[in-house]
Amino acid sequence: MLDQTDLAYFACLLDAEGSISILRNEYNRSVRRGFPRYDLAIAICNQFLPVLKDVQKEFSGSIGNNGNSYYWRTSSLKAKVFLLAVQPYIRIKKGQVELALTFQELKSSHGTTKITEKELELYHQFQDAMKVLNKQNSLVFHEKSGELLGHPERDNQQPSSSNETKSVDEKAHRLTGEEVSTNKPDTSARPERDDIVGTA
Repeated sequence: MLDQTDLAYFACLLDAEGSISILRNEYNRSVRRGFPRYDLAIAICNQFLPVLKDVQKEFSGSIGNNGNSYYWRTSSLKAKVFLLAVQPYIRIKKGQVELALTFQELKSSHGTTKITEKELELYHQFQDAMKVLNKQNSLVFHEKSGELLGHPERDNQQPSSSNETKSVDEKAHRLTGEEVSTNKPDTSARPERDDIVGTA
């Protein structure tokens, strides 16, 4: 059973050495639906393998080696479970976590029904918004590093997120600027796709 210290530590790993992405998969088009997939994916890199095994033990996912370090990664609903668990302790990637959870909630609300072109475009805008947040965090990191080295640069604020509980369509509109209807039933029993990131 994980305690708050464990979850805070995992959140620190994600903040410092992790990534949150929304991936477009052009090579796995559904024959029935005929459109590319968009999937939430998270990863944490570390040179100390036992740490990543601790994360995998609690949240499943897969572990690999990129030659320089090890990495743990997972996707879709399993990624959502991890993000919900560490969200209260996140300090740097608050904006990315909120955006990722809203995206996954939106996908779940569509269930197995065929999505529209408008919804597909909304997924693409979620992906673009995530790239912007990741770039902003990267700029902040480099600027703060410069300050520590005695080379302060212009101030740059980190993206922040609201703590208010809002509906999926309100969040999507705020984060992407697009209106979206999510009145379809949530089919949480839909089998999870692990074709983007394998699980152990």
